[in-house]
Formats: sequence, C-alpha cells, structure tokens
Amino acid sequence: MLAPFSLVRAADIRSAVSALGEDSLPYAGGTELLLAMKMGLLTPATLVDLKRIAELNDISVDGARLRVGAGATHDEIARHPLVRTHAPLLAAVEERVGNARVRAQGTLGGNVCFAEPRSDVIALLIAVDARLVLRSPAGERDVPAADFVLGPYW
Repeated sequence: MLAPFSLVRAADIRSAVSALGEDSLPYAGGTELLLAMKMGLLTPATLVDLKRIAELNDISVDGARLRVGAGATHDEIARHPLVRTHAPLLAAVEERVGNARVRAQGTLGGNVCFAEPRSDVIALLIAVDARLVLRSPAGERDVPAADFVLGPYW
C-alpha cells in the first residue's frame, strides 16, 4: 500500500522545477520509484509528473551530439533510428533492460537517477563519457555521468 501523496502534473520544465522541493520527487515511468514507495523506503508528500513534457521525451542530434531526453523510455531509445545510427551500443543495452514492462514504461532519467548498482545503462553512460543536462531553479548545468552518480541508489 502506498502512503498518501499529492500529484502535480507539470506542463513544462519550468513548472516541474518549480514544483520540486524537499518533500517531492519527479515521476515519469515510476518502475523503481513506485516499488520503493510500496516498500515504505520513500514517502514523498508530492510526486511531480513529468510525462507530459515533450522536451523530456525528445531524441535528436545536435551537431555531433546525440541528445536523449530523460523521459524517453527504454523501448523508445532502443528502437529510435537516431540512437541506432549514432549510439548502437546504447540501443543494444536499452533493448535488454529489465523486462518488457520496464522497457515500455521505465525512463532513461529514472534509471540514471535511481542509481541502481546493477544498471547497465548508467555503466554505459559513464564508460562513454556521456554528459547530463541538469536543471534547477538556479539554472542549467552540464555534468559528466560519472560525477552524477555518487554511489548505490545515490
């Protein structure tokens, strides 16, 4: 059983960032987040739903850089022609994540933020020197994937 929480449906990144705070968590796929909530390991007062933010689901090429939005699901990434062309190893790893439900619902951002120690996705991102774009009320910054993960689940 989940503890009670409120849900904010963010329409854009600015409103999502504004809604996030000490007792709130972002939510898109929820495959790992909801399990942690069911086990009582996380009890946020508010979940901020990011699913409707188109920019977070975008997969594109910007110059020589492949950009994959945090809200893109594992299936979307694995099947996207730009990923298959510009990052075939990422496509191969993504098509083997979890099970069919996790691939269909789970997101790249959720996988990275959860910092599951057995995650092939974050291990690959670190190995290829991927960079993450982080946004907060203070602005935007670009961080190496290796510097984002501080340890298991952290």
